[in-house]
Amino acid sequence: MSALSKLMKSKGKTVCGCDDNLSQITEKLNNMGIHVFLGFCEKAIKSCELVVYTNAVKKDNKNLVLAKKLKKPILERAEFLGLLCKEYQTVIAVCGTHGKTTTTAMIAHILKDKNPTVHIGGIAKDFDDNLLVGSNDLFITEACEYNKSFLHINPTHTVCTNIEKDHMDCYKDFDDLKEVFHRFIARTAKNIVINQKFLHFYHDFFANEKIISFSKDMKASYVAANIEEKNGNYSFDVMNNNNVLARINLSVVGEHNVENAIAAFALCHKIGISASTIKQKLESFENVQRRFQVIYKNEVMIVSDYAHHPTEIKASLLAATKIKHNKIICVFQPHTYSRTLSLFDEFLSCFDFANSVIILKTYAAREKEILGGTAHDLFLELKKKNKAVSYFENTQLLFENLQKITQKGDIVLFLGAGTIDQFAKDYVKTYYL
Repeated sequence: MSALSKLMKSKGKTVCGCDDNLSQITEKLNNMGIHVFLGFCEKAIKSCELVVYTNAVKKDNKNLVLAKKLKKPILERAEFLGLLCKEYQTVIAVCGTHGKTTTTAMIAHILKDKNPTVHIGGIAKDFDDNLLVGSNDLFITEACEYNKSFLHINPTHTVCTNIEKDHMDCYKDFDDLKEVFHRFIARTAKNIVINQKFLHFYHDFFANEKIISFSKDMKASYVAANIEEKNGNYSFDVMNNNNVLARINLSVVGEHNVENAIAAFALCHKIGISASTIKQKLESFENVQRRFQVIYKNEVMIVSDYAHHPTEIKASLLAATKIKHNKIICVFQPHTYSRTLSLFDEFLSCFDFANSVIILKTYAAREKEILGGTAHDLFLELKKKNKAVSYFENTQLLFENLQKITQKGDIVLFLGAGTIDQFAKDYVKTYYL
């Protein structure tokens, strides 16, 4: 919402908002002239021409109830984003269970000279936080599958990084999720760049001339070949039709970023960007905040990462193993009860690369507690595996315990999509600064 509000402000609109909690984000918006009210904002609702809300807002929210009573035009955030996309000549949308933000940021970095407008779900070096305001010629955006939000977008080009089980609170089952991805991908006017691993979900697309596949371990249109790793960073050849287009040396950590990079390469090369330009841009790319972000490095390394799905957690921990270390300690805050419950077995096996695991109380977000899907439920089952695991609801006690077990040369990863990033910063400030 903050990015969309800034975008509308850049278009000369008067924008205000309301939130239940004030934060650094709302402070920045206020400094930009976008006033954010705390709680109920009757005057703003009465005077506005359009109300946009997120699906995290409950139906009994006082602001939403008043807007409906006054018969104000009301749009859910995804609907509003879909309308905005129609103002641009070319729309590049990046969907997928993992890697959306990083891949979107990579594409934006490669295409920055084309003056794109970019909307992402993280804070990137190239942008004003989560937004880059450019022309109306090119719009680059993440396309989120939560609650089928991306079905409001009609992309010119689509990149699909991967499709795995997630957001099962919105879908009947995995087949339902795959079908909705299919519906979104099919809306694409021109190029569809998709991970080769997931093409078998969509047999009718195999003969589609729009399809450009990518992979790091399978035959595809664009392949990352001859992959080498050094201290967590990866280099690889980009192959297309058995021809080497470039040798890429990434500066971002983690093997998962090889797939993100090859996806970005495939899309940009297909729309006419030279291999040499893409190489230069990918090699100068700096990761988005909270994507294996090293927030402290001296006697220990402390990393903040947005990883909240088992596949992402495993990828982050694997990346840590490639860096010289003593022990790997993982502090994890589960994000939503429904995700923990629907992926419970996967969560039990995703921490294998960590020497110690600390589980924090669930960040509930929009949900009420679900029996069997709590952080404590996860802790109890991990404990049965004889894992060095502990559980805390009090962050001060967590910090004290973490400080006791952390030694010189350790890597500590704070993982999750909730408030854990602030906990990581507080821990660093308390013990290391």
